[in-house]
Amino acid sequence: MQTRDENLKIMRRSAKRLAGLGIVKLVFFGSRYAGVFTRESDFDILVVSKAFAGVPFLNRAAGVYRVWNEKYPLEVCFTFEEVEQLKKRPGVVREAFKAGIVV
Repeated sequence: MQTRDENLKIMRRSAKRLAGLGIVKLVFFGSRYAGVFTRESDFDILVVSKAFAGVPFLNRAAGVYRVWNEKYPLEVCFTFEEVEQLKKRPGVVREAFKAGIVV
């Protein structure tokens, strides 16, 4: 079983690959960041990119998945403007910035 540090190494490696997608911020949060995960746990990451502007929400992850290239699922893609608004409200975005780390 992986450790939290190994998960962070995966995130840093992935951040380098994702940099070409116009990523503004990559926030790692959730069970894998907290160190309380199972083998089946996904990577909870908040991907913030200017390139998502005008792209339907459900289509945004496709480009990220092509570059992600890890055997673990991931989630949550937003534009910078969406994040600035959603950080003010209860929900996954505010929790990600509160409990996670920018990679």
